[in-house]
Amino acid sequence: MTTQDPSNGYEAIAEDYMRARSDTGAALIGAWAANLPKGASVLDLGCGHGDPYMSVLLKAGLKVAAIDASPSLVAAFQERYPSVEIACDPVQDSRFFGRQFDAV
Repeated sequence: MTTQDPSNGYEAIAEDYMRARSDTGAALIGAWAANLPKGASVLDLGCGHGDPYMSVLLKAGLKVAAIDASPSLVAAFQERYPSVEIACDPVQDSRFFGRQFDAV
């Protein structure tokens, strides 16, 4: 019997992933976010532990919701960004898909 991992392996490497994460791409995300109106709703798919992109999105004045399937990454995200709505689900099963967002 095979058990599927809804995190696609990220749960098993969550600690290593968080240690290795850099700010690569943060400037690009900032430039993208600057094109959205303040208060726009954004869904971050596969948000991981939130760094480095979540702080960029929040500083841009966006209303962000997030999803990741790794319980460890979601727990770390919640510690860093307790005011951001997050779901611990595989993307394909997300409850957020019943809602509308300005950007993903």
